[in-house]
Amino acid sequence: MNRAILRRWSEPDTILLATNLEDAPHLVSHVIAQAKCSDATVLLVHVIEPTPIKADPLNGQPFVLPGPIVRSAQMNLNRIVKQFQQEGILCESIILEGTPGNQISSLVKERNVDRVVVGTRSPETIERLLLGSVAESLLHEVDVPVCVIGPHVRPQVHPDSEPKSILFATSLHRKSQDSAQLALAIANLHQARLTLLHVITPEHSDKKKHQQLCEQRKGDLVRLITEETKIWSSPSIAIREGNPATEILVEASQMHADLIILGTTGASKAERLLAAGVVHHVITMSKAPVITLRQEERISDERVEIPKAMDNSLAI
Repeated sequence: MNRAILRRWSEPDTILLATNLEDAPHLVSHVIAQAKCSDATVLLVHVIEPTPIKADPLNGQPFVLPGPIVRSAQMNLNRIVKQFQQEGILCESIILEGTPGNQISSLVKERNVDRVVVGTRSPETIERLLLGSVAESLLHEVDVPVCVIGPHVRPQVHPDSEPKSILFATSLHRKSQDSAQLALAIANLHQARLTLLHVITPEHSDKKKHQQLCEQRKGDLVRLITEETKIWSSPSIAIREGNPATEILVEASQMHADLIILGTTGASKAERLLAAGVVHHVITMSKAPVITLRQEERISDERVEIPKAMDNSLAI
């Protein structure tokens, strides 16, 4: 990865906070903390979806009246902007109209955004599940790190605090090297304790081969660690067996992770709609913010010599 890009992604100059206004109290404290770490500017973005055409009650003619909606949204955004200003953070409010995923993705490119922060509430109804969510669409559409504040993440009490413990979980897919570099850079920046985790499926047919695989995966993780990280972050290695999402969450809980970093190779549309992806489960259950980095999977990409029987389709 280009060093300039890595610097921007680990120490963002511009952070985009996507909000539906209702989730703002859940998100603002985390964005304040992140912005203070790198003296970043915040773009506070609210997207108004296309207004349905209604019939004029007087003459029955179709009409659209977006004005009141925009004014109400702007008033709410102004109140949020003041929260950032009180912390000495430059914040600009932006209202867009259209499909949130598309509009935010375009703005990320136009404004050279370095990180996107979005919240998610786990959908409970079949309708919401099939429609998906803004957070989920951004995970698969934008090419910069996306920090998702899940429903179980508590507000950031101390706005000046930095992450002390970071978990990086990886499938060791060849395209996961970018997310590994990002994890190391963030850990180095904050001098945080870093744990590199890989989860494999238990293999009972041949214990010797299974043990060899565990040792091989441990070596793969060790090779990701740079000399700089050894100095600043005291990295440790963890190999777990079982369901990837479950084991990631268990490891995060045991080490009291302040931040989880994952890569996402883009689960299939069916997996996303059914909420079957590892990333989705980690985000919805994690007590810590989760940063993901989209890594487009290509036909030529390969995992590092993972036998087919052991490949658990870990989408990170």
